[in-house]
Amino acid sequence: MLTDSAHGKMRTFELDTFESSTPTAPEGVGHTFTVGRNGGAIDALLKQEIGDIFFGEEADNIERLWQKAWWSL
Repeated sequence: MLTDSAHGKMRTFELDTFESSTPTAPEGVGHTFTVGRNGGAIDALLKQEIGDIFFGEEADNIERLWQKAWWSL
């Protein structure tokens, strides 16, 4: 069983990862996790939404991408 100061005991841990690439930028990898709930929903959200949200964006502008994803979702 995993534990940490924010979540306490975590009976399960779900890790979602995703890859991104553009014709002109290197490939990237991102991740998020849950403490045992809704991992499938987050995985579906990533597959259905992130590509459209980030399409055409500059890959090196991490803060802008984070803000855009936060406010878009």
